[in-house]
Amino acid sequence: MAAEAVSCFEFFGHPGNERSPLRLDGRRVVMERKPQVYLARLVSRGQLDRSLRSSRRERDASIDCHRKRESAGVVGVLTDQIHAPRGMYPERGLDIAGHQRKRTARIVWGLGLSKRATSGLVDVVCHDRSMSRAELPSGIELQYETFGNSDDPTLLLVNGYTSQLTGWDEGLCALFVDQGLHVVRYDNRDVGLSSKLTGVVQPAEVLAAVLANDPVPPVPYTLSHMAADGGGLLDHLGVERAHVAGMSMGGMIVQMMAIEHPSRVASLTSIMSNTGNPAVGAPTRAARAVILAPAPTDRAAYIEDSVSAAVWASKRYVDHDAMRARAAANYDRAFFPEGAPRQLAAIYATGDRSGRLRALDVPTLVIHGRDDTLITPSGGADTAQLITGSKYLLLADMGHDLPVPLWPVFVEAIGGHIRIAEAA
Repeated sequence: MAAEAVSCFEFFGHPGNERSPLRLDGRRVVMERKPQVYLARLVSRGQLDRSLRSSRRERDASIDCHRKRESAGVVGVLTDQIHAPRGMYPERGLDIAGHQRKRTARIVWGLGLSKRATSGLVDVVCHDRSMSRAELPSGIELQYETFGNSDDPTLLLVNGYTSQLTGWDEGLCALFVDQGLHVVRYDNRDVGLSSKLTGVVQPAEVLAAVLANDPVPPVPYTLSHMAADGGGLLDHLGVERAHVAGMSMGGMIVQMMAIEHPSRVASLTSIMSNTGNPAVGAPTRAARAVILAPAPTDRAAYIEDSVSAAVWASKRYVDHDAMRARAAANYDRAFFPEGAPRQLAAIYATGDRSGRLRALDVPTLVIHGRDDTLITPSGGADTAQLITGSKYLLLADMGHDLPVPLWPVFVEAIGGHIRIAEAA
């Protein structure tokens, strides 16, 4: 059964636009010209289904956001633009169709202003943040952080290939907390401050064996072991069931959690990931060259080399200075390139998950970017098609990253998905 593309959230875009820009004056927003307010919403199930079969850009589920370097946030437009009554601005709370949208509007309005918004423009104040280390029965130790109230539903955030827990920005975590969630992010094994393993592995040999249906060479671990790590962390935290969301390799890991530990997964969100089927989601030649190139070991060279990731980043929002800043912070926190080939081998050795994904019975949201060149959009489309009843959100102007201007979209989409799962 094909995925159901359903509207799971609504939000109001920032009251600025290309002709009415905003600029930041300290913590105040200065409107250069009179703005308009738009209601942005996902298209209907039928509309999205039709859009996926056509090339009409105006009828897809894409987001058109705008952010200048000096702007305070985003102006969102999703297929239909509905002008709000004059004088009704998000900071005052909008009331459309009898529903107050003050809280959501404030999140969008507050990008770059709210203390709980993005870290790119202002300091982030996180709710009840704590950092700790979990010793799992397997012997693996995981560095993790939690945000929010542990009595709230837990959202476990899983990182991608070689990505540290900082891949889920503190500001983004804070916005999830504002959705009434207890948020957990952690370093996977072989990266960040979690356990480092040993052993030399040749990912290319593993991939060749998988493609030829030959016996797979021994690998230190697979995605199943990494999924078990996530389950072990939930045990450590005393969480029986969690909503799990993973990006890139993290999407593969949470898929394995749902496949092998279904009782632990309340809902699944797979972001810019694939199914393990080599026929879908293949990287472009340029992206493959970057991902397979060895990382420089010198700090300065590593920081400068980080801009090569622009080949798969969200083109509309790519910021080389921000990429260098993140690379510097990650290098200083924990630089461990030795883990990269083992993680890549784990991906290859796990193989095609298509058959097992087809048998899943868990509320599933799949998010992918139209501009993704590292895991191309067919990977997300295949994931959504295989998992019965899943929802598919294909975003224009999104590449293989989580750009700040799209944070409200991620938060409301995932938050709405979780609320539906909690109510079921």
